[in-house]
Amino acid sequence: MNTRILLLTAGLALAASALHAQNRFDALRYGNYQPSDPTSVVLNPASAALTSHSYFRFSLGNREVDEDGTFRATTTGFNDNQAAISDLQFVVKMPTLVGSMVFGAGYTQLTDFNKAWSAGAYNPDNSIMDYVIGASDQYFLPAFNTYAIDTVGGEYYTVYELAGFGGIDQYIETYERGQMGEYNIHFATEFQKNLFLGASIGLPAGHYSYKRSFLEEDIDGIYTQSPDDIDAIIVDDRIDATIRGFNARLGLLYKPAANASVGVSYTTRTRLSIDEVYSTRFQTEFKTLDAYEDTYEGEINYTVSLPSRVAVTGTYDAGPFAVAAAVERVNYGRIEMDGLGPRIGREENSAIRTEFRDVLNWQVNASFNMGNLKPRFGYALQSAPTQAATTVDTQYMSGGFAIDLGSDMVLDLGVRYNTTEGREVLYGFGSTTEAVDRTGTKWFTSVGLKIGF
Repeated sequence: MNTRILLLTAGLALAASALHAQNRFDALRYGNYQPSDPTSVVLNPASAALTSHSYFRFSLGNREVDEDGTFRATTTGFNDNQAAISDLQFVVKMPTLVGSMVFGAGYTQLTDFNKAWSAGAYNPDNSIMDYVIGASDQYFLPAFNTYAIDTVGGEYYTVYELAGFGGIDQYIETYERGQMGEYNIHFATEFQKNLFLGASIGLPAGHYSYKRSFLEEDIDGIYTQSPDDIDAIIVDDRIDATIRGFNARLGLLYKPAANASVGVSYTTRTRLSIDEVYSTRFQTEFKTLDAYEDTYEGEINYTVSLPSRVAVTGTYDAGPFAVAAAVERVNYGRIEMDGLGPRIGREENSAIRTEFRDVLNWQVNASFNMGNLKPRFGYALQSAPTQAATTVDTQYMSGGFAIDLGSDMVLDLGVRYNTTEGREVLYGFGSTTEAVDRTGTKWFTSVGLKIGF
């Protein structure tokens, strides 16, 4: 190996962004909520005034994702699951001579970040190192320090170049995990007969983690010329982000009849603060030499301002069955990011206004009263938040049942299903982009207990 230089020359031109740099799709991840119950206080806090008694409710949810990744006509399956609290509510109905007055506090899951996909194939055309040699310090420096990139006569080359690139086997495993929910304090009252007002303060919070292991391996023994007899290159990317935020919500609800209601609510812009720690680890293994390892680490704090939301809800209870529906408008083109630096921030916010769009999300649930057993079914459509041809609407189907256990206790079991698909870019350089097409299914199952008092 050539003598290593401790500092790169100031004139070395590197790309300004890394594969997993903070960008508009991070903001979209934190603002693309999953369907909530149409009668939930996170849609309309005025609905809390309709409760007949005080109660405590707790639910635990399990998220399972099963996905296939297709890369260069080769498909690989992968899966993951994670459990967490999905709902926690404490609601107190105050004694009143007329009308209703309710206070409450709790936690409601808004979205999860679960993905799990893998891909693997022989790539005869290029390597991730073709990206890394022109990338930012996050990738270039650990690659250089582990001899995956070297220098001769002041010029940089990848470990494959002396022997001439002859193809490489690539394998990728990726996990995305975590969830975001909203802690809230809410108040609702019947301030005129059959007209209800509600308000809430929301504190969104959550955690996101990303893990990707990218392996290039010379399975066929193509690279045998020392000192570039490369055996394997491993690139591990890690991201851990903590999310905190604030919003406020105001809702109105009107009962035109004893068994029907219609409501409207407005949620202010939600300002999120993201604390992110990230790292990239390179490990380079040679056939006749040692293995070398180096890690680049960093952290950043930035803010995401999510758009305001307007929701219209309605319910109808016919006795044997009941229906609840909601329509919510969200203009994702009004997302704003700050703290990424003047140039990157300007570019990302401009792309948000161009690529993201104004959507309507809607859902409908039906339940049936069968004495101590109340089954339910639901359907929801979340419109694609971007105009890209690779994004599609997401459809959710749900079901479950509530069991009256007596003594003001209700056991609730639920399940929600949706399909997933997307295109995940592995790396790109020049006019070349290597990507994985991802398809799969997600299941969310929950068990909860409601205790009245």
